[in-house]
Amino acid sequence: MGLAADIQKKLKDLLEPEEVDEMIKFFKSIGIRIRDYWEAFSGNAVNKLMKEMDKFLAVLPNSGNNIKNMKDILKNLSKVYLTVFVAGTDDQVQLELTLDNLVGAYKNGCLSK
Repeated sequence: MGLAADIQKKLKDLLEPEEVDEMIKFFKSIGIRIRDYWEAFSGNAVNKLMKEMDKFLAVLPNSGNNIKNMKDILKNLSKVYLTVFVAGTDDQVQLELTLDNLVGAYKNGCLSK
């Protein structure tokens, strides 16, 4: 949940006010309630966001390298999350590849700076 809060804060810093409003509208549209005093999403909200990541990324603008990097990180994070929940014992190679992609995106992205 800390990562979700970190992502939300970084996105707010990168987006224009009307883009932040669109992001919050999207969260509400998939049933995510954001509380400023919690500064995090619940586990259910993280699950909803990971399952709806493609739709969420479509809400975000494509302007600027920081936004593009953030979108790449979020896409890879979603892939890892979803792979973990469907992975069987034979899927270790797929999970390792998915994790490697996330690490690469994180190293190149604005979260690591």
